[in-house]
Amino acid sequence: MGVQKWLWVCYLALLFVSVRATDGSYNEGSYTSYSEFPTSAPTMAPTIAPTIAPTIAPTDEPLDACEAQFQTMIEQGCISGDLDTVGETEETCSESCKPFRDNLVDVCEPLKNEDQLVGLKTLFGSCSSGPTDPEPEDTCDEQLSSPTGQVCILTDDDGISATKDTCGDGDCLTFLNALKDTCTPLKTADQIKEMTDLIASCSEEPAKPEFNAAAFDEDWFSNLVVNAPDFASLTLPPTLAPTMSPTREGTPTNVKYLTKVVEKKAVKLPFAMPVTEDQAKNPVMQKVLTKGFALSIGKDPKDVAIAEINGEAVRRRLSGTETEITFRIFAKNVEKLTMNIKEAASEGSIVRNIQQEASTNGVLTEGLKTMPAILPEPTIEEITVSEEVLYLEIVPTQAPTPVMTPAPTTAPTTAPTDGFSSASNLQISSVCLALAVYQIVMSNFV
Repeated sequence: MGVQKWLWVCYLALLFVSVRATDGSYNEGSYTSYSEFPTSAPTMAPTIAPTIAPTIAPTDEPLDACEAQFQTMIEQGCISGDLDTVGETEETCSESCKPFRDNLVDVCEPLKNEDQLVGLKTLFGSCSSGPTDPEPEDTCDEQLSSPTGQVCILTDDDGISATKDTCGDGDCLTFLNALKDTCTPLKTADQIKEMTDLIASCSEEPAKPEFNAAAFDEDWFSNLVVNAPDFASLTLPPTLAPTMSPTREGTPTNVKYLTKVVEKKAVKLPFAMPVTEDQAKNPVMQKVLTKGFALSIGKDPKDVAIAEINGEAVRRRLSGTETEITFRIFAKNVEKLTMNIKEAASEGSIVRNIQQEASTNGVLTEGLKTMPAILPEPTIEEITVSEEVLYLEIVPTQAPTPVMTPAPTTAPTTAPTDGFSSASNLQISSVCLALAVYQIVMSNFV
């Protein structure tokens, strides 16, 4: 009876495996032959004849030639709307739409009334000069906001103006001339003139200030204070180092100021001044003489310097307390600068401005106060001066080097193991077969 019980267990196990093999998880290796399972012929579903929908006759009237071409132009993107409210598109005046524009009015004229054609004629009339060129990109504003533009020219609501680098010794003038050509088709005539004038100012001498002799009257003269300082101990305050970066907010960080030696045009000319040689060599007195001279001709004081004093850098010692001082002045236009200097010397503005500066700085000597206002016409010589200057360099910003991230390594995927593989089925079948044989043998001995 025990063997029979185990035979029933085998049968149930084989039945479970058979059921699982038909539930969608069947493994091809579970059985050695498909012939164990007879296949029934499939039952064919009856074929139903399709129902054809009745054809409905169109109710719309066919388009006439005008409407058909109008519809084609809409599909091609050449116009929008309808005949009564025709609208323009970006392609209306393009070359691709030209064939439609050329004959649409002619096609529509016999078929439509004049009111319907007004919109078409007006719209296409605007294209009579040919296809509309696309708006140029505003590369002018793009360059103005570039790193070079930010340091070479200042733009605000009031217009444009010079920065400290506009007329310098870097590449700003080259940049500005190219910028003017770029901006000409994009900006108004007034804006281009403003830029042209700014560029021209870099190569032109400043206008000489008008001299008002009446302002230097007896009252002014009486207020001049004569001083007798100890020139040996008189010095200027410490000179601050030059600014090595633009002071304007928002200036890019890729700007460098480097030094180089350049050749500059200049003029030099001597004047006899009522000061001693020691006084002329004093830095405070030199600042007074150069600034007073610069103010009289409209130059920046840094463009005026004392080149020689009595001939060592000077020629000869004059009698008494007079010293020949040779001034050197950088020139943008030698001819105009020469004219300004001669005019300032003959009208008295050089002497009067020097006297005012000397009184203000506490170095007005009796000789300077009483010297004649009119100077003799100087002999002016054109020269070339080598000077070390700061110049602007724009360092191109390099794109960061991308870091290459290696692709992640994918672990191999292990195929899922079927709990009831062919080996499992074979083991169950073997056990059941052994039990069945044992049952037959034992029954023969009973």
